[in-house]
Amino acid sequence: MWPISWAMINGRPSFAVDINPVAVLITKAKSTPVNPVHVEREFISFQMKLDVYNGDLPVSAPEYERIYYWFMPDDKRKLAFILAEISKINEQKPEE
Repeated sequence: MWPISWAMINGRPSFAVDINPVAVLITKAKSTPVNPVHVEREFISFQMKLDVYNGDLPVSAPEYERIYYWFMPDDKRKLAFILAEISKINEQKPEE
């Protein structure tokens, strides 16, 4: 566990600073309180959307140089669909 997590667990004031955006993202993910009921509801909704996915759904896949070295076109569309659905969840304001 990271020091900021320990401070939060012990009810101590804390803050974090990092130049690495990935480290900032990880720290936010570990230190942002969430409502477990809300998470479960969103997960079930997300699973249902994945169950109805088909290759004909219009999705906008990000273009990166050499992305086809890593992913086949169909896999890239599926990942773009997943990213779009997760982004929709992230845009919603979490319940208090």
